[in-house]
Amino acid sequence: GGEQRMILQSTGGYTVSTAAAQCAVHEDEPCGDCWDTFSDSEGAVYLAVSDGMGSGRRAAVDARIVLSDFRQLVQSGMECSAAAKMINSIMLTKSGEERFATLDVAKICTDTAASTSTAPHSRNGEKYSR
Repeated sequence: GGEQRMILQSTGGYTVSTAAAQCAVHEDEPCGDCWDTFSDSEGAVYLAVSDGMGSGRRAAVDARIVLSDFRQLVQSGMECSAAAKMINSIMLTKSGEERFATLDVAKICTDTAASTSTAPHSRNGEKYSR
């Protein structure tokens, strides 16, 4: 027969509940702020917020791209802060246009309830922290 593998993981002692709300600048445009929550293969929960610079559809698209790319990197096994730094680099080189979105992340370990956060931002090609 073939090789078989079994992976055992703890389910964690804590659960995370989230809620969010958003409001656009103009009622007829989408909000440029987006959020996402997801878990990695270790059971850690990620709370991510992205603010597309400006307002409307373009800001919303930039924020959604940042969150989608961040989720894909983390869920493929990349460490949280490395994924955030890579997203920052991608946004800086994405196009010749000045298009930016922030990324703020909280990572919560469901085994211990310990949390860490990372917030590498960029403005006009230079990193800054809020």
